[in-house]
Amino acid sequence: MTRYRFSTFTISTARRQLLKDESPVPLIPRYFDLLVMLVERRREAVPRREIFDRVWSDVVVSDGALSQAIRTLRRALDDEAKEPRFLRTVSRHGYQFVGGDVIEEAEDEAPLPLPEKAPASPASVAARGFDAALGGALAGLLAGVVGGIVLSLAPGPHLSPRVIVSLSALGAIIGGIGALGAGSGLALAEARWPRRRPATLALGGALGGGLVGWLASLVGRAAIEAIFGGRLTSVGGAAEGLALGAAAGLGYWLGAPDPPQDWASRRRAVLAMSLCCAVAGVLLTFAGGHLGSPSLDAVARVFPGSEVRLEPLARIFGETGFGPITAAATSLYEGAWFGAGLALGLTRRPR
Repeated sequence: MTRYRFSTFTISTARRQLLKDESPVPLIPRYFDLLVMLVERRREAVPRREIFDRVWSDVVVSDGALSQAIRTLRRALDDEAKEPRFLRTVSRHGYQFVGGDVIEEAEDEAPLPLPEKAPASPASVAARGFDAALGGALAGLLAGVVGGIVLSLAPGPHLSPRVIVSLSALGAIIGGIGALGAGSGLALAEARWPRRRPATLALGGALGGGLVGWLASLVGRAAIEAIFGGRLTSVGGAAEGLALGAAAGLGYWLGAPDPPQDWASRRRAVLAMSLCCAVAGVLLTFAGGHLGSPSLDAVARVFPGSEVRLEPLARIFGETGFGPITAAATSLYEGAWFGAGLALGLTRRPR
């Protein structure tokens, strides 16, 4: 085993780890193998075909996979494609490591001493929470648009375009707020406990989602009751935020055992979080919880003059009113969108 040192970086082939200033830099295994190959053959430009034969010998991938790997390695090494310090692109040929003097050391089996990972700064957690909020808002917007179109096409009174626009805006607001809480909780848990255990991720997502759900429900309910009168009871809040946040944390662990580094790992996280949140939405319904559509139906019943009528949607599922089947179906739909949007935002990595 050989240990390579250059600049502020160390490559430990025994531990299969890249370190910067003695702190680990996460890399998926194939990207680590690519970096080691380029450092080993640093005196030459390595052809793309030889890279594929060694790093991706067991699968068939496109040139895009190699390009994505190089982009990820450059981010890990704080490198730039236009002015490379470590990884140079050789046009129409391949890549070369140009990091200057590389010190090679014999590496025994003893692990490198690593300090404990410092907690993430509040700014970095806030940035990931903001990205999660953007993903949740986009998912809520799309869910509202599709839901409004389905409602307008369902048998019965048709919704006006302004109601569809209002539903879409409401979906974006609810999705963004919910994803902000759950995403911030997950980001904090991932930074504080880097071993990424399901219990810690689920706890972080649950606490963040529950806190924001409670605050949003408290403020929103008080504002509506103060302005319009009437008492709202069957609307979502802390319990729904706790359940969806915990489900998102479990899905994040299932879909991304390591911090996502490429689109394939992000896609797995999106699918797993979407599925877990969809299941949580259905279970919430049978436990008496209320996500967006059941809460909207409750608000519409308090204000008889409301243009929002969900009875046409209920007729699609063979119910005369907004019954348990309709509530379960819409909660599954909303949970899936929420999980997907949260995952897309949370797994976004800085370029």
